[in-house]
Amino acid sequence: MLIGIGMPSLDMAECTITLMRLDDELLPLRDASVYAPALRWGM
Repeated sequence: MLIGIGMPSLDMAECTITLMRLDDELLPLRDASVYAPALRWGM
């Protein structure tokens, strides 16, 4: 589970839900480090 602050456009409210099937190939990609304006993950 990943919960964080989003960056909506034009000062709008935001609510996002993403569902995906996680397999052995995608697991390392999900756990990879991220450094973006709206998200810092795994650093």
